[in-house]
Amino acid sequence: MFYISYYTTPDDARKSSPAANAKTLSVAKSLASNGIDVEILSTCTVASKGKFIKGRRFKVDDGIVCRQFSLFNTGFGPFRRLQYILANMRLFLVLLFKAKKGENVLFYHAIERIQPILLAKKLKKFRLVLEVEEIYNDSLSITAKNAADELKCFACADSYIFPTALLNEKINPTGKPFAVIHGTYEVEPVVATPDNDHIHIAYAGTLNPLKGCAEAIDAAEFLNEKYHLHILGYGTPDQIEETKSHIEKIKEKTTCKITFEGLLSGKEYIAFLQGCHIGLSPQNPDAKFTDTSFPSKILSYMSNGLQVVSIEIPAIKTSDVGEYIHYFNEQTPQNIAQAIKSVDLKNVVDTREIISTLNKKFKEKIKEIL
Repeated sequence: MFYISYYTTPDDARKSSPAANAKTLSVAKSLASNGIDVEILSTCTVASKGKFIKGRRFKVDDGIVCRQFSLFNTGFGPFRRLQYILANMRLFLVLLFKAKKGENVLFYHAIERIQPILLAKKLKKFRLVLEVEEIYNDSLSITAKNAADELKCFACADSYIFPTALLNEKINPTGKPFAVIHGTYEVEPVVATPDNDHIHIAYAGTLNPLKGCAEAIDAAEFLNEKYHLHILGYGTPDQIEETKSHIEKIKEKTTCKITFEGLLSGKEYIAFLQGCHIGLSPQNPDAKFTDTSFPSKILSYMSNGLQVVSIEIPAIKTSDVGEYIHYFNEQTPQNIAQAIKSVDLKNVVDTREIISTLNKKFKEKIKEIL
């Protein structure tokens, strides 16, 4: 079964979202556990280093392989456009010659890849399983044509994978088969435990200040010396510098320890998270995408045994993990800090066990919709 996604490995020169990588791998493992051979077609066109990155095909896990296309790494505008076109051509040709009529093809929704997917589906008549994390027209500034393509892709899918049931209600009015997976359902083996010198809090994710990172840092002003806030994340060079500067300003106002950890991935990321007690998940409650998207970091925290402190929004409150979250109902530094202080670490739920149960349910559901 082909699975089209921007998948990369931690040691890869290609760049993609760590959260999307984790989600892709989790879904692929669920498919493989049902006896389905998975070939991930990775169509990344941006790299962090090197001028030329060779294509490769490699084993990811039992029953899972990944094919990556070669690419030239350049910031030259017209050449980047050419690379985008070549990636779409390669994807189209693979599906044209390899996909079979009536078989399932899973597509991790990406605006740039919609056109070759729809054309290949029209010609080859495969079943399109669409994995939708969010509606890009709600969360990004996209062109009218891209917005129209997105709606066309939603309509022509044969079944869906969503992060929330609320997104199903919005995209799937005709009641096609669907499964819900909130994030990564892989329970990570224990490789580290928290030090008890502080109560360690992790904010992991984008450093875009509009996505809650700024408020997470501001919350440290209202915490005392018992706490240590760790900021792990990715962003533009400007966002990284702004985050570091912001941390230094808040340090002058609090006895709470604050550390910028940069971008961690793979085993290093897992071990670091397991060294923390609490995971933070702020989110702009007024943004359109919060109605239907689910923060993947929540599941990442829980699969590593952390307690979660989150903004209270319907997509989280009504989810399968909603009852196990510690909430703040207004995204202010004071409310975030108060929610953190309300977590009783002597009386907590086993978040790993909760994720393990959800993993079993999803494997059964994905088999059903396929």
